[in-house]
Amino acid sequence: MTVDYNRLAARFDERYQHLTYSGIHSQLRQLIDRPGLRVLEVGCGTGHWLAVLTGHAAYLFGADPSSAMLDKARCQAPTAELVCARAEALPFSCHSMDLIFCVNAFHHFSDPKRFLQNARSLLRKSGRLAIFGLDPHEPDEKWYFYDYFPGLREIDLTRFVPHREIISMMTEAGFHNSFSRPAERIQKTYFGEEVLADPFLDRASTSQLQLISEKAYMQGKKAIISRLQSASEGKTGRVSFIIDHHLFATVGTRKD
Repeated sequence: MTVDYNRLAARFDERYQHLTYSGIHSQLRQLIDRPGLRVLEVGCGTGHWLAVLTGHAAYLFGADPSSAMLDKARCQAPTAELVCARAEALPFSCHSMDLIFCVNAFHHFSDPKRFLQNARSLLRKSGRLAIFGLDPHEPDEKWYFYDYFPGLREIDLTRFVPHREIISMMTEAGFHNSFSRPAERIQKTYFGEEVLADPFLDRASTSQLQLISEKAYMQGKKAIISRLQSASEGKTGRVSFIIDHHLFATVGTRKD
């Protein structure tokens, strides 16, 4: 299952108009804890996070396999050095980076273990790798998408690695002192027809919805509209659509 991010590039940054991701911003700033660091974002997309870090790191690098995303990144983060490359084949020299990070990208990597091994080889001594992402395996995670779009939860449970397992994978790849902690809690409740304004409900701007069939997508939209109609006709109580999930930061250090 793959997502064509060239198709999503035009509208991808709309999410940042609705979510600030201040927790991720804060933790990235904490990781850049001294001057002169060389920082690489893998799966940099439109360059949003590289732009956020401009002026905080001495050298910024970004890698992404989508040419359309990189076109956006060149505008947003003009001082960053960008390359079109997959996470499993990064064209950088060994021991050349102080921090490597990825935000909502690890689940797209075709060979996560190979990426971890390569990332370790690129890091200097005491360099760190930080992986930010969802963990739908956590029992308290809620997202109304899973209630309405057939097969979506199962797809996400398959492609997202539990954050505790990422720690084990990092240790296996040679990282030390690996740990995981919540970086961001995303909470939002749409009441009634407010849900129709959810930007993530548009299939053209959301990677999850790219992975289900057109039929499953239309079934989900139809189920949401049917629920709204039932509520407006007084057949059910006030309907709500809940989002309540965490983004976790999983961090490991190269010691030697």
